[in-house]
Amino acid sequence: MSYPKPFVFSRTAADPIMEELIKALADGEATEFKGLFAKVHAELKLRKVGGGMEVLKLRCYDRLLKLASTGVIEKRGKTFRALAAG
Repeated sequence: MSYPKPFVFSRTAADPIMEELIKALADGEATEFKGLFAKVHAELKLRKVGGGMEVLKLRCYDRLLKLASTGVIEKRGKTFRALAAG
């Protein structure tokens, strides 16, 4: 008996949270999450990205951890810093 394959959703649209995180980390300085989220949240409000503040905070932190696990940014304690490209 064969089982149906689960539906896999692939997001192809641009991710505004990831875009704003990358812009905020582009200066290369180490930043704590609170300050980083304040910058990102202000830009997302200007872009009228929906969602409550707590939901956006969780999504933002999730994206940061994904970037850290792939080696794009460095996480030391509570600070995040973009690594040099190349």
